[in-house]
Amino acid sequence: MRKTLVSALLAAVVALPALAHFPPGELLFAVQFPDENIPVIDGNHADWAAVPQIPYEVGNDKYSDSVYSKARGEIDVSDLSVRQIVGWNDNTDLLYFMAEVFDNGRPRDAEAPKA
Repeated sequence: MRKTLVSALLAAVVALPALAHFPPGELLFAVQFPDENIPVIDGNHADWAAVPQIPYEVGNDKYSDSVYSKARGEIDVSDLSVRQIVGWNDNTDLLYFMAEVFDNGRPRDAEAPKA
């Protein structure tokens, strides 16, 4: 009995990673930056200008909104617009992220911005 239970548990643990990728079969890519072109993380997206939109950019077409029951690609860009790119450098062994986000309703609790 114990051997069967351990075998079933082991099979479940081995099978779980296969269910972790959603949507199935979709791949997202990271651009590999050469050492001389590693982006500076400073809020200026000029370092990312040479990266082609396809296949590296992830935009609104890849996102859904469960709060407002919007399927993938149905997000209204006048309400929310997201654009992101992931980069990689082999020598630094680091990931680099660029994101632009527009949200027309950004809740804030602060009475005044912090200096």
